Amino acid sequence: MELYDVERLRKMAYAALFAALTGAGAVVAIPIGPVPITLQTFFIMLAGFVLGAKWGGISILLYLLLGAAGLPVFSGGQGGAGHLLGPTAGFLWGFPVGAFVVGVFAQMGDGRGGAQRLAFKLAGALAGSAVIYVFGTIGLMQFFGMGVYQALLIGTIPFLPLTAFEIAAAVGLSEKLNRSDVASASSGPEVRGRDERAVYGGLLGFAAAFASIIPWAYLDTVVDDNELEGFVRGVTPEGRVDLVHEEDVVDPVAVEVAGLLPYGLATAALGLAAVVVAVLVARGFDERKAAAAYGAAGVASVAVAAAGYLEVASWSLDVSVSMGYGVYLAALAGLALAAFAGYSYREAVDDRSTAESS
Repeated sequence: MELYDVERLRKMAYAALFAALTGAGAVVAIPIGPVPITLQTFFIMLAGFVLGAKWGGISILLYLLLGAAGLPVFSGGQGGAGHLLGPTAGFLWGFPVGAFVVGVFAQMGDGRGGAQRLAFKLAGALAGSAVIYVFGTIGLMQFFGMGVYQALLIGTIPFLPLTAFEIAAAVGLSEKLNRSDVASASSGPEVRGRDERAVYGGLLGFAAAFASIIPWAYLDTVVDDNELEGFVRGVTPEGRVDLVHEEDVVDPVAVEVAGLLPYGLATAALGLAAVVVAVLVARGFDERKAAAAYGAAGVASVAVAAAGYLEVASWSLDVSVSMGYGVYLAALAGLALAAFAGYSYREAVDDRSTAESS
């Protein structure tokens, strides 16, 4: 394979990574109105800083495609194409444009002195954030038929303090990556070999751990249940189901069902174990032994996710569909970790053979 093709594949992999991170930043959402507070802007700006204009924009477009396909990567662990036409649609469509703008400024700053590069990054972050807010404000105006001031009051002003923090964090982290020769907007990530594989392993472990909370986010969805003639509302990790009748809102009736907490904790522990192994690899731990640990954690994560889904199905309540994507993501993270174990082992063996022959 030509070098160009290898580099393109690497950037595609990192684009997929930032799409996943952007989705992770949306899972934990604080609702304060039609537009919830999330951490997505941080990852969007970081995508522009690390991948540049083209691949930064592509990564966030991929995020939108995953959400439109139904994966729960939008705010609050939701998914579906309808969100691209809803009240927050303007913000969603502004995300890839904002990442592109950040990348343009970051690439202009590459190769300059530290102060100048920092100034370009700060200008890019401000411009990219402004683009997102402009798109979002226009979307709110069109969806609700409100004026500019009201849209700004709902969708922009309350988020400015958090945005300032996200800008500072993204600029600071990207500067650290620049100075360590790890990544720049023009050339993308510069990590190679076992260090790069350690990064992949750590991120896949983080994905497995983080995916364990997504089913719980889904359990807050109102689900129709014909057998109980009401709505199931607020299934907690400990197994409490609150029922509210369809016609009259009455005092909730508690129904005890098997809890998901043990499954979530097990998945999170397995993912965090993979993160620890990745850190050890970066510090010189035998990568072949690490690959065995990755594989064991991945297979176990899939098994735990399957057991969790079977537990939900045993409730005899119509909540299995709402749980579906959340459990699937935990299982997919485990499968990815297991597949990565094979890749990591093969590369470690090749590196060892090369070292012995030279």
